[in-house]
Amino acid sequence: MKQQSVQALLAATLVAGAIGCETTLSGGAATPAIGRPECPSDEFAIAVVDTVHTPRGDVTHTRTITTIPLAGPISNVPEFHDCQQLIQKENGYLALHAIFASFQLNLLADSLDTLAYTTKKRAFPAAEIYSSDTHGYAPLAIQHYFNCLYFYRDGSQWRANIVPIGKDETDCSKPLINPARAGTELKVLPVSPQSNDAAYPPVARWDWDPAHHEQYIGIKCGVAWCEVGSQQFAPAPALTAGPSFDPVTGFTATTGSDHVYTIKGWYDEQQLAVPAGAGLAPGAAHGVIIPNPILDQLNQAADFHPTTGQPWVHVATAVLTGASSYSSKLHLGGGDNKIYLCHGTATECGVPPPTPTCPAPADGKWWAKIASPRGLWPFWWWHNATYRCVTQRLHPGVTIPGTVRWRWAVNDETGWIRCTNGCCTVN
Repeated sequence: MKQQSVQALLAATLVAGAIGCETTLSGGAATPAIGRPECPSDEFAIAVVDTVHTPRGDVTHTRTITTIPLAGPISNVPEFHDCQQLIQKENGYLALHAIFASFQLNLLADSLDTLAYTTKKRAFPAAEIYSSDTHGYAPLAIQHYFNCLYFYRDGSQWRANIVPIGKDETDCSKPLINPARAGTELKVLPVSPQSNDAAYPPVARWDWDPAHHEQYIGIKCGVAWCEVGSQQFAPAPALTAGPSFDPVTGFTATTGSDHVYTIKGWYDEQQLAVPAGAGLAPGAAHGVIIPNPILDQLNQAADFHPTTGQPWVHVATAVLTGASSYSSKLHLGGGDNKIYLCHGTATECGVPPPTPTCPAPADGKWWAKIASPRGLWPFWWWHNATYRCVTQRLHPGVTIPGTVRWRWAVNDETGWIRCTNGCCTVN
């Protein structure tokens, strides 16, 4: 899957997505306000049907969950979490599975370093997983509804347990006593190519084991990226090369630039979905979306319109391999697809006619340009560009990392991109 250069990326099998901040998680039905079942997003909703036993018979009612207690204030910020239909042995997709990172993930290593495990035998929650599949996901011992992912240390060794908790999303909030007697132990492989804590984003992601054809979990664990899977899993290596980015006036990467491709969590990689009968199937196209390393410095709307002559900011690159093109609203071509954002009117950003009509909630002040490598690049660059409306959703009070990820959507792939203190997604 991850290969030795950007041009040889994605030789294995991941899943489908999009570019930006996501919009909804479905517990079996789409949220009416959003209209389609997406994943941890700015407005997810999980519908859980509870049954109460009474002397007069069973009474059922539907409870709607819009906040995950473990994720707390970041529940609706898609950059921290991940959601997709998991791949079933490369043959098709299972139901949606969402993983929510703890909003205290940055403190996990400190908690584990300071506890006396042999005395307290406690494990701390790192993520909460929701499965909309009645069968769950056997390789990770995930069961239907909610599951807690706990970490603990046994000496210097990281360990993890997955504990199914049924329909009660609140049970992941407390440390787990004596984890060796709870749930299923998973294999943990920490990777730490850099010694700087800030080089590891406090996020959780689904990943794919190309050798055993099963999904696994990637998550920050202190000054490391931990890969968590079944006892047999073998993680795919991180990238060893990344694309070049157009300079952004007034900004320089403060901690180097290689972390956005050598450390997972900053970028996202998936096998993109294609229509198959009445549903979807993993297609031939593989995509890696990598953020500009200065993305987390762009904190004002004006940063996304730096000059009149050059209003577009190169925020990410989507590298497509395995197919010459991918039929989507983004019109991705094989190779490096540069993704730009601009804040301003269509005229100020230089969006050529016919100007896209922006559906709600887009306000016509954020625009995306996707420069595809198809055609006589760069001589017909303008004609190879696709222009789209962008919806920005703000998350005040939350420090959002400069990550990007694919956005799973049932009818197309786009993505989530940090833009100021919020998330931008292409319409």
